[in-house]
Amino acid sequence: MKLYDSVKEIISKVHEKSEKPVELIPVSSMATMAEVKIARRHNSSHRIFYNAESPEEINHLIGCKCVQIIRTFETPEDKRLMGVSFQDNINNAKMQIEAESGVKPELREVLNNNEMVSSWILGVINQVISQPADLVVEKIIFEEYPDLRRLQKNVLENQFNDYITTLHPKVRDLSPSVVFDASAIMNYVYLRVLDDYLGTDFTARTEHVYKKKRSEALYDFTKANTGGNTEQDRLVIDHWAEKLKVRSWYEWADFEDVPEDY
Repeated sequence: MKLYDSVKEIISKVHEKSEKPVELIPVSSMATMAEVKIARRHNSSHRIFYNAESPEEINHLIGCKCVQIIRTFETPEDKRLMGVSFQDNINNAKMQIEAESGVKPELREVLNNNEMVSSWILGVINQVISQPADLVVEKIIFEEYPDLRRLQKNVLENQFNDYITTLHPKVRDLSPSVVFDASAIMNYVYLRVLDDYLGTDFTARTEHVYKKKRSEALYDFTKANTGGNTEQDRLVIDHWAEKLKVRSWYEWADFEDVPEDY
C-alpha cells in the first residue's frame, strides 16, 4: 500500500499527540475497509486494521481513523468516554424489536434468526454512536487535507449508494420500524450535513425524504450543535438516540475500562 504524504503527516500527528505510534495491519477479506483499536494506557501502539485488497481510497479511511485517535487524545483523560452495549442494553433492544411483532406479523419468523436480530441492533448502535463524530472527522479531512478530497468523495459516494439501497420498500417491510426508521433518518441527516460541509449533492439526488418532519428536525439540531470536541459529539449522539427511541441500547463507559477488543 502506498500512503499519501498527507496520511503520513496525520499518522505523525497521532504519535505527537498520544505519544504512541500507529501500526497499520493488513487483513485479507475484511468485512469492512478499515477498523481502529485506539491504544489504552497499557498498549504500546494504536492499531489500524485495513482490508489488504482495498483500493487507494484506503488512504482516506486511514486518515479518518487517525483523526479519530487525535480527537480522543485531545479530550482530557477523565472525560474520555466510549459508547458500549452490554448485555442489558442488547436485551433492551431485543425487547423493543420483539414488541413490534404484534403489529408486523411478518417479523415473527425473522425474530428467530439471532444473527439477523444482532445485525440490526449492532448496526443501529454503531451508526448512532459513530455518525455524529464522523461528520466532524470528514469536515477536518476536507478542510485540512485537500489532496484526499477525491478519495473522500469516492468513499462517500459508495456510502450514498448503500443508503439508497437500504430505502427499498422490501427492506422496510422486512425490518423492524425502530431499526429502519432510525437508520434512514440518521443517514439522511449525515448526508445532508456533509452536503453543507463538503459541497456535495447527496440529498439533492434523493427522491424523497423519509419521515421528513423527524429528519428535518434532527438535521436542524445536528447542524446547530455539531463540530466541537468529543463531549459535543456525545451531546448530539444522545439527542439522536432519544429522538430515535434507541437511547437504552448503549451507555457511556470510561475509555480505559472498555476492553480493547470491544
